[in-house]
Amino acid sequence: MKRYTAFLVLVICLFNFTLSFSKEDISITEKKAEVLSYLNILKGDDEGFRLNDKPNRLEAVVILIRLSGNEADAISKNMYHPFVDVPNWASPYVGYAYALGLTNGVNETHFGTADVLTAHQFVTFILRKLGYDDKLGDFNVNNSIDFVREKNILTTQIDEIDFSRADVTAILYDALKAKIKNTNITFYKRLKDLNVFNYADEMKAVKIIENDLK
Repeated sequence: MKRYTAFLVLVICLFNFTLSFSKEDISITEKKAEVLSYLNILKGDDEGFRLNDKPNRLEAVVILIRLSGNEADAISKNMYHPFVDVPNWASPYVGYAYALGLTNGVNETHFGTADVLTAHQFVTFILRKLGYDDKLGDFNVNNSIDFVREKNILTTQIDEIDFSRADVTAILYDALKAKIKNTNITFYKRLKDLNVFNYADEMKAVKIIENDLK
C-alpha cells in the first residue's frame, strides 16, 4: 500500500507541476535534475549536473540504457565494442547498445562520444521510447518538437538552438507524465515496472516534488 501511495503522490505532483518559462529558472531545473537522479535517469558528476553543458551522443546512449531498464544487465555483462573514444565508465553501456544493434559508431573505431546532440535528435529518441515510430510516419525528426508540443508531452519551454543539459532535463521530466502510445500507462509507470528505480529513491523524489516543485 505504501508503494502504491508513493506512486500516486508522485504522479499527481508531476501533473500539477506544469510551469512554463521563456527559459526555465535554473533552480527549478536543478530540482528536476535531482528528481531524475533519484529515479536513476539522469546523473551528475563531481561538477554537478552541468546543466549549461551541451548534451552529447554518449550521454544519450547511457540514458537510453537506463530508460530501457537494462543498466544492471549492461554493467554486469560489460560487452565488447570496437570504439577507442569511449571512457571506461561508459564502456558497458556502449557495448550493450552496440551488441543489441541499438547504436553504431561514426566509423569502425570511433563512437563519436563528444558529438553534440540536437534538440530534435533527443526529442526523437524520447518519442521512440514512448512508442512512437518515425519510420511508420508518426512523426519525423524535423517536426519532432512540434509533435511533442501538440501531444502535450513537452510543456516546458526549451532552447532549440542553444540546446543544453538543462533542456534535456526539462524534456525528461515532462516525459514522465506522458502516456505510452495507445495506452493509459504513463512513462513513469513504465519505468517503475521496469525497476529503473527502487522504492527508497522514489520516496526521495516524491519529497523533492512535494517540497520544492509544487
